Amino acid sequence: MKQVVVVGIDFSEAARAACSAACDLARATGSCIQLVHVADSERRPGPDSATVREWLADDAAEDVEIHCREGTPWVELLRHAEAENARFIVVGSHGASGFQPLAPGSTTARLLTRSTIPVLVVPGRA
Repeated sequence: MKQVVVVGIDFSEAARAACSAACDLARATGSCIQLVHVADSERRPGPDSATVREWLADDAAEDVEIHCREGTPWVELLRHAEAENARFIVVGSHGASGFQPLAPGSTTARLLTRSTIPVLVVPGRA
């Protein structure tokens, strides 16, 4: 069974950078990639797989699996990664909210403090 790298995406530049880093990590470790977008159902509906593929364009490998879920992003990312027995979780340092304090974004910070799976945090592109 191939190992899994789970990537949290929210359509931000940091998420795009996380996808790129995850592709490199997956190639180096022989893992497959699962992109997970978690929509907060109270704020906005989640995208479909075609929307995610369009956003990815040429940034990811063909064999990427796409998963769209609803709920609290850090909770659902962690649940998905645990259910898939993921080797790594890859996320951007800050999400699509645009707020970029010195500390990591809230989803990233919660994953870092609650996950037993290694979390790779990738800064957004300049």
